[in-house]
Formats: sequence, structure tokens, C-alpha cells
Amino acid sequence: MSNELEFDKDLGVEFCTRFLQALRIVRLYAVDNVNLDEPLRGLLSLIEQILAQAGSVRLDVDQGTLFLNRDPVRGGRQAYATLKELHDALLAQEVGGLSFGEGLTLDALRAFFGCLKPPAVGKRPFAELKAALEEAELGGRAQVFGLDEDGAVRAEQTEIDPAAFFPQAYARTLVLVREFVRRHDDEAVRRDLELKLGRAVRDLTGLVPRFPERFLALGSVKGADAYVFQHMANTGFLAFALGYALGVTRVRLAELASSALLHALGMVDLPAHLLGSALPSPEDAEALGLHPYRALGSLLGTRRSNTRSLLAVTVAFQFARHRIPTPARHRPPRHPFAMIVRLCEEYDALTSDRQGAPARTPPQALEELLRSEGVHDPALLSVFAWLLGPYPPGTVVRLRGGEVGVVVEPNRAAPLRPVVAVALGPDGSPAGGGRLPLDGTAGVAGEVVEVLERPPAGVDRAALLLAT
Repeated sequence: MSNELEFDKDLGVEFCTRFLQALRIVRLYAVDNVNLDEPLRGLLSLIEQILAQAGSVRLDVDQGTLFLNRDPVRGGRQAYATLKELHDALLAQEVGGLSFGEGLTLDALRAFFGCLKPPAVGKRPFAELKAALEEAELGGRAQVFGLDEDGAVRAEQTEIDPAAFFPQAYARTLVLVREFVRRHDDEAVRRDLELKLGRAVRDLTGLVPRFPERFLALGSVKGADAYVFQHMANTGFLAFALGYALGVTRVRLAELASSALLHALGMVDLPAHLLGSALPSPEDAEALGLHPYRALGSLLGTRRSNTRSLLAVTVAFQFARHRIPTPARHRPPRHPFAMIVRLCEEYDALTSDRQGAPARTPPQALEELLRSEGVHDPALLSVFAWLLGPYPPGTVVRLRGGEVGVVVEPNRAAPLRPVVAVALGPDGSPAGGGRLPLDGTAGVAGEVVEVLERPPAGVDRAALLLAT
């Protein structure tokens, strides 16, 4: 094996090729009755070479793409069939990822492939595959991860500093969405941005179980960018939190978040006076209603598509129909993601300053949604209301002690006492954004007495939310 192979390209293709070769053999023959030594030695040598360069070997399966140690495996048209077959073979066994560590031996690798061999009839549930690997005592030398763990295992094993990570993650997402939409006509650039955005979404998906409240806070930031891009980002972060609360699995949660982030990609090229308009004229409403067609046109125009981009267009078509009469030959069945996206995007729209409609306070917006009979699914709406609480993140409040602050997190144990970042003291002086304990230990000072329509001077709501 040459030591001059380029890690992110040649080694990735070679690894997938050798892995698929061994997988084909164990599919066709009994593992104990065939000479696997030669192909497995070649694969083991390659694994050791990758370990020496990168310290780990992990193959992730995601949306028609294979990622080796977080880098997409690219091999051009000649390698396409091999990569596609391996991708489909792993998905067929509900394997979302696999990894190899130090101390791997030929016998351990043979045992690993023996566990991957599918049964003669039907397919083996992933739980049984996992149990077989544990029984083989492979330990950390060879592991598999289910589809629900795809893209999340590494993030959960890494220590995250929320104060540093989440503002950067929000800014990165906003930039990627903006650049993806603005440069969708450039196929080479778009493909690179798709991969970066997909990777950012996967990283965030792995963090939702640990920091769900932070996604609500980031979905409430206002004034960070132009309305349409910020609206797309906020809808995505709210969808992260709502989807997780609804029990959406991690792979599907990444698809939901991608659809939410790109739901308005057909609106970007519209005239400025249409974007954010709450009361469009009939002519403007018709132009707005065509945004899913513009999104579909830009997608087909690049001659590239994948499951996530097509799902984003599907969601764009369906969520638009509840607000704007979008021309369509027939009404398609409601996609659950579209129901989630339309609720999140409407909440963000109601809490944003738009032409013809000043921003409602978060409690006012939530109350308006709860009064909208027949528009949103009642079960979905009830979960959303529980998630936000009576004082949703972003609500500017005055406390009984005279302090003014911004709600940054609901309080599940005591909903009427949300977590507040205090911006101004009782005398109006800057308070630094520290959190006041609202669990009763602060006495009457921790009680909310008033919801303010607008942040007073000196209250930077976006900064306080990003600092949560």
C-alpha cells in the first residue's frame, strides 16, 4: 500500500472498496468456509494506515453520502457504483456508522464481518447486530452505530462550552444558509456549501438532547441579519427543539432542520418590499405564492438534487398553502415536517417587525397561535406551547424588584418563573446580563410583573439570548 495516498480522497475510496469486497464475500459464503485472510489483511493494513494519520477510523452514512472521519468520500464516476452499493448495504442493516480503534486484529476483523452477515431470510434488526458484536467482545476495537446515532455520537463524546459554541453555531448557520441560497446557481460552490451545511446540521442535531433550551433561545434572536435569512435560521432552530420534543429520531431531525432552514429559499430573489410583508396586495400575494416553484426551478437548474433538498421544496410547497394560495393541480397529503415548519415560521414571523405588522411580544404571538382554530394541528400546537411556556424565550419582562431582563429559558418546574437574564437594575443601571434565580430563593424580586412591548434602551435582547 502506497504511503503517498491523499487521505481525504484516495484512502477513503480504497477503504470503502476493500470494506465492500469483504462484505460481498461474507454475504455469499459462510465465513468459516472461505479464505478471508487476504482481503481482510489488506483492509487491516489500510485501517492501520488511517489510524496512524488520523487516530481513528469512522465511516458515517448520511443522505447518499459516505463520510470517513467527517470528510466526504469522493471518487468521481468510477467509484460511484462502489460507494452507492456500500451505502445501500449499510442502510439495509440500519447501520448509520461504524468505527475501528487501536488494537484491531485479523481475528477481531473476521468476527466483525461475521456479525455483519445478514440472515438467510429477512433482515436482522439492528439491536440483534449490536448484541452479536457485544457477544463477540470486540470492545472499542470495532463498533457500529444505528441510524438514530448517526452524526451525534462524536458530538456527545466531546465536551462543549455552550457559551462559546452556540453563538458561533448560530452565526455559522446563518452564513451558510445565506451563501447557499445566494450561490445556488454555481454547482461547484453549491455542492461544497451543501456538505458544510449538512455537517453543521448534524453537529447541532447531536447537541439537541443536551441543550434543548438553547435552541429555543437562538430561535428567538432578532436583528442579526436581513429578515429572510434570519427568519430561515430562526425557523430551523425552533424546528430543532420542537422536533426533538415530539420524539423525532436524530436522522429525521436533521432532515427536518434542513427543510426548516431552507423552507424560504425561493423567496430570496423577490423584491425587497415583498419580504416580510404582513399584508400583501393580491398581486403581491400571487408572487409570494410562487416561491416554491422558484425553489424547485433553482434546484433542477443545477442538475443536482438529494433527499434533503427535495424535502425542503416539498415542505415549502405545503407550508405555503396555509397562508398564501399557491397554484397547484391538487392538494397533496400533509407532510408532518411541513406542519412543524409552518408553526415555527409563523411564530417567528409574528414576533418579527414586518411591513404592515409590528412585532408581537412572544406571549402575544403564542396566544394568537392558540386562538387560530383549524390552522395548526392541536396536538402539535399544545407541545409547542408547553415547550415555550407562558413567557417564551425573548420576552422582555420587568420583575417585582424593578429589574428589567430577557427570558432566556423556560422553567418547567415553575412555568411562571422563567429563567431571566437581567439587563437593567432597579435604578436603570446596566446589570451585566446575570441570571436571577427565579425558583423562589430570590423572594418577590424574582416574580414577573410586566411584559414589555419593546426592549428599553440598554437592553440588547439578541446579545443576551446568544449568551445563554
